[in-house]
Amino acid sequence: MTAFNIAAEAAVEAGAHGAEAAAHGADSAAHGAEHASGGFPPFDPTLFSSQFFWFIVAFGILLYVMNKTALPAVSETLEKRKNTIAADLAGARAAGDSAEAARAQHEKLIAEARAKARGEIDDVRAKSAAVVAEQTQKSEADVAKTISDAEAKIATMRTGALANVRATAADLAIEIAQKIGGVSVSKAEVEKAMNAAGRNAA
Repeated sequence: MTAFNIAAEAAVEAGAHGAEAAAHGADSAAHGAEHASGGFPPFDPTLFSSQFFWFIVAFGILLYVMNKTALPAVSETLEKRKNTIAADLAGARAAGDSAEAARAQHEKLIAEARAKARGEIDDVRAKSAAVVAEQTQKSEADVAKTISDAEAKIATMRTGALANVRATAADLAIEIAQKIGGVSVSKAEVEKAMNAAGRNAA
């Protein structure tokens, strides 16, 4: 080991012992001051100005740190929460508007379906009424034709029956006149007599 190193170590050791001695001296001085003041140092009136100064310094440092770290984070959190709430409200409002539009569209479709069904029912009813009217008219025409044909047939049969009756009556009158009165009359005379009797009866 060189002389320089030995000297350096000796100087470091001497400095360490000196610092230790100074620390002990300061501690002794502090205890002496405490005993001299006779109380707790923060309650010493002679230290109020110094304490107030350091309180202001500490409070200013704390306020600065809060403004630079905590308060921006709180403000950012509050802003995010505000934006989230606004977004949720906007989403709820949009969902409500969509639901209202869907309900209006649904009611519109129902109204259109009802109107369409009512129109179809009216069309079917009108067509059914037209078919019934046509069938009724056709049936009435067929019945009227049948009745007309029957009346014509009955009139023809009545005319034929009356003609047969007149012919039979004329023949019977000729036969009666020949058998009872012994009179011979012609068929023309009998028909003329029957016509005269019919006019008198009318």
